[in-house]
Amino acid sequence: MNTLHIGMAVLLAAAPLVAQTPFTDKLLREITNEDAAVRGTAVRELSGLVPTTRVLDALGRGLRDSDPSVRKAAINATKLMHSDAISFTPELVLLLSEEQTAAEAAEALAALGTGGDKAVTEIARLLRLEGHLSHSRYKFAVALPQVGGSPDRVIPLLWDLRHDPNERVREVAFVGLAVLLPPNRSRELTHSVFADENESIRAAAVAILAYLPVEGSTVPMLAVALNDPAEAVRTIAVEMLQRIGQPENWTAIPNLAEIVADDAGPLNTRTKALRLLAEMDKEAPEVEAYLQKATRSANSGMAREARKALARRHGEEPPQQEEDEFGAVGAEAAHVAPPVSPEAVQQLIRDLSSGEQAVRANAAGTLARIGPDGAEAGPALVRALGDLNRETKLAASEALLSIGVKGVPVLLLALKDDNSWVRSNAVQILGKFGEQAGPEAAEALARIARIDELYIRRQALTQLPRMAAVPSIPETLVGALRTDELRSEAFHALRKMGERAASAFPALLSLLNHQDDGIVASAAVALARTGKSSPEAIAKLEELLASSSPNVRSNVIGALTIMGEGTALAAPSVVQGLRDPDPRNRTSSVRSLVEAHKLGALSAGAAAAVVRDLAVLLDDEAVAVRSSVVQAITAMATPPSTAWPILEGVLTAKSSSLRWQAATYLQEFAVRTGEPERIVPYLVRALSDPDQQVRSQAAMLLGKTGRHALPAVPALAEALSDSSLRVRWEARTAMKRISTEPNIATKD
Repeated sequence: MNTLHIGMAVLLAAAPLVAQTPFTDKLLREITNEDAAVRGTAVRELSGLVPTTRVLDALGRGLRDSDPSVRKAAINATKLMHSDAISFTPELVLLLSEEQTAAEAAEALAALGTGGDKAVTEIARLLRLEGHLSHSRYKFAVALPQVGGSPDRVIPLLWDLRHDPNERVREVAFVGLAVLLPPNRSRELTHSVFADENESIRAAAVAILAYLPVEGSTVPMLAVALNDPAEAVRTIAVEMLQRIGQPENWTAIPNLAEIVADDAGPLNTRTKALRLLAEMDKEAPEVEAYLQKATRSANSGMAREARKALARRHGEEPPQQEEDEFGAVGAEAAHVAPPVSPEAVQQLIRDLSSGEQAVRANAAGTLARIGPDGAEAGPALVRALGDLNRETKLAASEALLSIGVKGVPVLLLALKDDNSWVRSNAVQILGKFGEQAGPEAAEALARIARIDELYIRRQALTQLPRMAAVPSIPETLVGALRTDELRSEAFHALRKMGERAASAFPALLSLLNHQDDGIVASAAVALARTGKSSPEAIAKLEELLASSSPNVRSNVIGALTIMGEGTALAAPSVVQGLRDPDPRNRTSSVRSLVEAHKLGALSAGAAAAVVRDLAVLLDDEAVAVRSSVVQAITAMATPPSTAWPILEGVLTAKSSSLRWQAATYLQEFAVRTGEPERIVPYLVRALSDPDQQVRSQAAMLLGKTGRHALPAVPALAEALSDSSLRVRWEARTAMKRISTEPNIATKD
């Protein structure tokens, strides 16, 4: 039987878990402390507790506190407690009249979706006042359409704000109007701001246009946005066209093709436009010709995308390739490239020195498609790594990758170049080759990690775990542990190297005595991953189980589990932590159990026992503990179906923040376990939740569930008239996603 299972079973049987309340008692005492700082801290902590009568009474006391900093803390707490704090609406409306608390009170009322016309009147007064900082005016404008005021009162105020000197206020006013107005007026308003000088307002207009009912002018307007001077607007226009579907989008085909063909344009937008073109029906006019043209793009990444798109349209298997941050490694490009003469390669080498950046970029892109046959261009491509033009640099990187390990000697020379950009790119390319680059490259990168500029040393440290095993790599990483600016990268590299970093064991063991808890926590995991152990190490880790740092305790439990020596030691600490008076430590202990499960320290039987025992903590005083238990149960339940009976009740918990968190975790759980349709009835019920945050979250999650959520469309249609602006927006978005998403749930 699993050791951890035995330890937990014995301990839990001896002292069953019970709901904790001492933390609540402590905070309630501190609310009456003479020190305002202590009262403020206590009020902030209240937002993390289940909203019992005692907790809400204490929060009300904070809203009436004599110190403005405490009142602000209490206002922020109400915002985090959502509808559980809706009874404080009168106090929050009153706090709008105080200059010191007005902005925070407006935010809280917006978050609660309450305040009504009284709040609207007060916010309108604040917007008319001069002297408010721009960020405060922005908060007032954001709150205006969200405090539950009547549209007849809100719309004229937002209409006036369209001409506000503050761009952010104008943007908020426009978005609020677009959602509050009927579709026909909203479309007219959207069209009217397509020429606004502020690109964020134009981008918002494009986004909203796609969520209105599609009519004759929708796609032409989005086609106009495809020619907007701002990349952000063009990118959103492409994304919105993707949402609309086809054949409506056929009228935008020439505009999309123009974006794809612009070799000087941003690669991100061009790629999205190309993919949208590729999704068009085969009957769509001229798409095939546009895609064929894109296969000859000067940018090898675009050319590759076009080849893949054409293959899919013809029902063929797309060319295989290895993806990385530079694009694809050149094996695939070399496979599809036609033979190139030595004279052509020489011409491309000369073009890499051209004074015209388009010529240089085109030459590097062509060499990337040539692959190993362009090895002679290696030195010229290395020089191009330092080109001032980003497209040329990226294409040169792809070309060097496509040459393969034949280009390693020239990359080793590049590590000695005077240009730091050249050295930096050479480091990353060698890292992509990894062990294939050989021991000499590994030694060279270790040397760079010791002596180069700081940012290049960081890059080299990140690549070292991929390289051939040489003694200098662990030595270099140990040395980097002594440098504050490099320690994080060194720890990460040591963890990835695992047993290949066994020689670092003594140095990591010594760091367990460090005064910095963060260093100790990182050292514990890195130590365990070396695959080594010793009585001294086990004793020290056992000692650290009593650390005051939850992070240290959590990592030590994980380290002992990895080492296979300490599961019996870890079990008492975990169980003890679940009874800790501080909810933060209880939360940490729950997460430690999840980590132990991920590491394979729990058998199926042990995990099932832990899940049953953790269910008791679903009644904990702290929302964070309950939330972590929900996460733990969805991660550990064996078989997964056993989680549903335990967690169904959480969706109707008293805490609104727990209800929306539970809905989120359960939607992800349903998708992960292949039962996305199982969460739909719960989310439909959540659309009627008294809390607007829960309702908006439910609508958003239904959208993520894709067409499995089709039975929820009638309920979402009703939500289009919800009193909350946010709920209406999410419902509209969800209906659009459900109607266009493929029959799979989305995990983004």
